Amino acid sequence: MMQIKKEIEEANKILKEIEEALNTEDWEHVATHDNYLKKEIGTPRQLYSNIKLHESFNIENALGKFTQKTQSPRKIKTIYKYIAAACVLLASMTYLTFHYWGKEKAELTPYSLQHAYLILDNGQHVNLNQKVNLDKDGVTITNPGASKVIYTANPNVETTTQNKLIVPLGAEKYILQLSDGTIVKINVGSELTFPSVFTGDNRIVELSGEAYFDVTHSTTPFIVRSKNMDVKVLGTTFNMMVYPEEPVINTTLISGKVMVTCHSDKDSITQTAVLNPGMQANYQKEVQRLEINPVDCEYYTAWIKGDLSFENASMEEIMRIIARNYNLKIVFDSEELKDIKCFISIKKEKGFEEILKIINMATGVQFRTENDVIHIYK
Repeated sequence: MMQIKKEIEEANKILKEIEEALNTEDWEHVATHDNYLKKEIGTPRQLYSNIKLHESFNIENALGKFTQKTQSPRKIKTIYKYIAAACVLLASMTYLTFHYWGKEKAELTPYSLQHAYLILDNGQHVNLNQKVNLDKDGVTITNPGASKVIYTANPNVETTTQNKLIVPLGAEKYILQLSDGTIVKINVGSELTFPSVFTGDNRIVELSGEAYFDVTHSTTPFIVRSKNMDVKVLGTTFNMMVYPEEPVINTTLISGKVMVTCHSDKDSITQTAVLNPGMQANYQKEVQRLEINPVDCEYYTAWIKGDLSFENASMEEIMRIIARNYNLKIVFDSEELKDIKCFISIKKEKGFEEILKIINMATGVQFRTENDVIHIYK
């Protein structure tokens, strides 16, 4: 009992150092004396990063994810004697998380715990759920609102660095304003790699996931690259969905004109098309086929308004999107269930439980939830 008390006192001591570091951003001196932190779970900076990556109201679940992230199999047993101290630390960190970064949110829900963050060229992680005001080589990075970060470049800046904005699974969409004024709305489970300032003959960014682009017009082409689909524009608005796990990826043009180029994984087959407003380029990766079709643009951009909309969509497609939006795993009891079609439109904020109830009433499909896994049967 005395040992547990000692560990709790040590955890609280470390917590105070972490709290101080939240204000000073000086992590090099946090718990440097603690050999357990160094040997078992890495540096104090890694400790903080891992806790932030796995923050949750469910402390037991957070600890489990945290140990999986940081422990090798032969060290798992060692962690048990520190569970009491670690739980206190994680619980306190959860409080600090919402005390420091949750002030602008009136209500926190289980699926809004994760949040967007930046990775700068030097590897620094920038938490976008707190106020940011950085000056990096003549480029100012600020986030005046709760869901938007802005890059502003000094006119004399000639050098650029690569940055990445990540919107994790289960997070909320995030808005990025690039140095040229282009607005990018980034959906959950997505990553956008971009330069701090555009230089040269092209404005090039790389996307994995889904994003809505409102591109500032310029004589310098704006190019979005992805694994199987590239889009080139001068100034326009379009939605691009290129999640790696999706069998069909697409670009939907809202206004202006774009050139879409699709290619196989090995670039052995390349297909190009020019889109007009209201048209969509669909690329089926397995058969390497590009199709151009007229579509309802509002349906494919509903996610921007916080809506989850499905028109005659298969259960497999619906559940993939639900899994991304709420950071869940999906298990089908049989392959036949994946082909069941459904029409549904609902606000994401309602939660996945409400969506599953509606699907159940519409199709008779049953759902059983265990932790973060949804089992689907009939």
